[in-house]
Amino acid sequence: MKNIMEMKHDPFVSVIIPNYNNAKFITEAIDSVLAQTYKNYEIIVVDDGSTDGTREVLEPYIKKKQIRYVYQKNKKQAVARNNGIKYAKGELIAFLDADDLWFPKKLELQVPLFKNKEVGLIYGDILLLRDESTKPSNHTDAFDKGNIFNKLLMGNFICTSTTIIRKECFDKVGLFKEGMDYFGVEDYHMWLRISYYFKVDYVSDVLLKYRLHDDNTSKDYCGIVRREINVRKDISNIFNIPKKLKNDCLFDSYFRLSYFLIENSKYKIAFNALLNAFLLKPFNYKNYKLFSKILYKLIKKIYRVLDELL
Repeated sequence: MKNIMEMKHDPFVSVIIPNYNNAKFITEAIDSVLAQTYKNYEIIVVDDGSTDGTREVLEPYIKKKQIRYVYQKNKKQAVARNNGIKYAKGELIAFLDADDLWFPKKLELQVPLFKNKEVGLIYGDILLLRDESTKPSNHTDAFDKGNIFNKLLMGNFICTSTTIIRKECFDKVGLFKEGMDYFGVEDYHMWLRISYYFKVDYVSDVLLKYRLHDDNTSKDYCGIVRREINVRKDISNIFNIPKKLKNDCLFDSYFRLSYFLIENSKYKIAFNALLNAFLLKPFNYKNYKLFSKILYKLIKKIYRVLDELL
């Protein structure tokens, strides 16, 4: 079989690396791209107003013309990705966060799947990396391909740093949503728009080491879920989603939000979130189970207060 490296029609891939104050990680990310077995690519680093000496760290790559360096004032990751897309020369766009690492065959395994002209996006599996130890993501059971819009609306299972997207998709659906209303979920909004119009495929191989550290671990889970709810409402309105599917996906979000709030003893707002879940699915047993949990925790809290008073 002819090796992909020998094929004259290899698509040109633009690898976009948005960066904000990741000087300590970004050289590893770039090196993981330079180590790819698939060689027909460019690397665009979009520096989102870093203040940690990122430019100095990148200078050797710039001098060797191994990367194209684009600087912007700090406007968050969505703007950086959009800026990278505008500079991209490739017919395929790949994203890599500055603190993540690709495995060497990542592009080689994914690019051939674009021979199917109906496919707009390809993703893959990841390893979670913390302190040099790794573990599987355990997300592969959720993976799907083809027309995945309905399933994706129920929950995001696509990791941004594993994605490659046909550039014409952005002509059809537009760029990443910018602004704080979409912060942390702008990628989810994008995958939903793409999957509505295009087929999606995936590589079951592990393609990425996803680095877990204090700077990228979300400390605002509630905010993320609330913005996820807004994404699902927005997408449902844009594409006139059937009421049942819309209710199913919103119920899932409100229920997860309620559960998280209860676990963190925020009972009042947990009850409000659960009320929204009740209104969407009043006869779902999960609501009553979670409501019982709230009552149980509140009763325990009352007994504890009374015990301290007495």
